[in-house]
Amino acid sequence: MKKFDKSFLLETYKDEIVPFLRALQEEHPGYDYNHFNSILSNIDMGNAELEEGFYTFSEEENTLIFDSKKMLDMGVRFSHILHQGLLDVCTQKYKVKDEGEQQFFKGINKMMVLALPSPESERMQTDVLQYTLLSSFSYIVEPDILVESFMKNSIGPVEVRLGELGIPSSFFGLFLDTLKDIDNPKIQDNRSYGDAQLQLLNMYETKMIQKLCTGELKPDKKVKTWVYDEAKEEYVEVEIDEITKLLNEFGATFIDGKGTFSAIYQQHNFNELRLNSDEKKKMWAVTRSNIQNLRDKLSEYGPFQEPENTKSGKSRAA
Repeated sequence: MKKFDKSFLLETYKDEIVPFLRALQEEHPGYDYNHFNSILSNIDMGNAELEEGFYTFSEEENTLIFDSKKMLDMGVRFSHILHQGLLDVCTQKYKVKDEGEQQFFKGINKMMVLALPSPESERMQTDVLQYTLLSSFSYIVEPDILVESFMKNSIGPVEVRLGELGIPSSFFGLFLDTLKDIDNPKIQDNRSYGDAQLQLLNMYETKMIQKLCTGELKPDKKVKTWVYDEAKEEYVEVEIDEITKLLNEFGATFIDGKGTFSAIYQQHNFNELRLNSDEKKKMWAVTRSNIQNLRDKLSEYGPFQEPENTKSGKSRAA
């Protein structure tokens, strides 16, 4: 592929590398960044038209290659893609061969970059599908564990945490398999995103049942939260049970309808995206009902010793 002058790109944007690394260290302390410094002190940059994505890394040439034309066409600022590319290179994501894990890490990369200081206009134009799914997934596995998994370049920490939550490994394996085709433009009527949302519902229900049955979540616990009062046209503080609050927060992470997607992410083409909206709404209603019914039973009879689905390793996804 034909590249522009490497030294020009590096000379132009090298002043952004140190602030990026400093911001990353402040946001995610506790990791050894010495190898980041070593990698970034020797990296080169180039430019070319790429078939997929906004950037790629040539390990042979130690060069991070960007597609500036594609960025310009989509209205994406270079500094945002630079941060994503640097983060991927420093954690050696180019060595990840499994396509599902690649997409999984793309979503975490986006979450980490969005947590760093960045102009609002450039924040939400890349890896949209991966980001929104991983945002929902972060209500199942905590964000700090997702970051650990990303920094270690291993899904191991996530798998360990899922096991602690009573979620069978087959659930996560199915989720990763579904992610492989999440933004494949060659697939017509692509249902991968909608299917991944259904799998997230399955994992979330398993987690909530586990926490209720072990007593980690108290069925009668009340918490304060803010809700919008249409009559007053403002948010007011109310007291609700903790289970309802958690269900509301998780449910709010899902986007319903391609129209909503297109309104939020106007630069993307969602023509082939199928969200399985009706099926998801039905399954979410069942999920809420199952969790709330269990909450009511536990409130009346007390906690169980172990949830049945943990003993059998089976649930609706089996």
